[in-house]
Amino acid sequence: MSIAILDDLMRADITPLARASDFTPQTFEFSFRRTIEGWAGDVAGWSEPRSPRDDRSAISVLPSNSPAPMMNVTASAWLAGIPLFIKPSRIDRDFARAWRDFAKKHFPGLRIDVVEQFDPADPDYLIVFGSDETVAFLREARGRSEGFIGYGHKFSLAYVEDVSRKTAAKAADDIVAWDQSGCLSPQAVFVVGGHERDFSAHLAKELKERQQRLPRRAVSPAASLAIRALRMNVRMRPDGLVFSSEEDTSWSVLCDDSPTLEPTPLERTVWVKPIERWENMRDVTERDTHHIEAVGVAASARRFTELQRGEPIAGSVIPLGKMQSPSLSRPHGGIAPLWQWLNSGLKQE
Repeated sequence: MSIAILDDLMRADITPLARASDFTPQTFEFSFRRTIEGWAGDVAGWSEPRSPRDDRSAISVLPSNSPAPMMNVTASAWLAGIPLFIKPSRIDRDFARAWRDFAKKHFPGLRIDVVEQFDPADPDYLIVFGSDETVAFLREARGRSEGFIGYGHKFSLAYVEDVSRKTAAKAADDIVAWDQSGCLSPQAVFVVGGHERDFSAHLAKELKERQQRLPRRAVSPAASLAIRALRMNVRMRPDGLVFSSEEDTSWSVLCDDSPTLEPTPLERTVWVKPIERWENMRDVTERDTHHIEAVGVAASARRFTELQRGEPIAGSVIPLGKMQSPSLSRPHGGIAPLWQWLNSGLKQE
């Protein structure tokens, strides 16, 4: 991918895209730019995109929670020279059409369109993002593993040894991007050294500040109710601590003394949990290891390298503050980078 293309994308007018999404314009722009920054991270390693080819095509089934997979699969198909047809969720049809028009303008030679229905057996490549059930259903409906790749349910965590306000700012950026949607959004932050409550206060200040300049999207009554119910649940715990927006559910930081991993309704609702050391991450993630995409780490440079090169505990290790800026060369879900898979004609995952 050339630097010129990336520069063009960073300068592009994305107003029509933001308008077609359910994100606020400010948060959409922030999130969009961070995604492109991830593509630029290894630009020196890119080859020029292959010439468009007519002998193969790909269909990608896309999720409703984040535009990032649509953006990433488009860039990957363009690099591989593969015509792409995108199948959005029912609620994302308008955004998919807006993205199609944007992509045709900014990815030279890209062939892309939106489809409403398709036969899973037809395309040379079928790329599925969604729930584990969706992936399994379409894998079976396709009738063969050749040319199929599926990205099921995944989520991410953070691990903090550096408990500074600067680290809290990095965590807040990763939470705010795409309003905490997508597999690289941290749902819980594990803090060493008994500093989880101090870090919770730092993180709350950062999320409050971002709400003022990067407001969260509107959420459904059901999501709002779930957030309020969880806040109340934590406040009733003897060791529970809650920092949150006062008049709405725009952000919440939840903390207690247990390292047990607990779910959240997302939408900028995050747990801060204590952890003794990195090795204990294996214990708290044991039941969910196969669903963990990555762990965002805040530690010294030497310590980060040590953890990144060490035995995997849960997902891949990436820098906190860059979780929502993944390189296209990063293996997703332990699978080969999508553009390489398309480019090489890999038969199966």
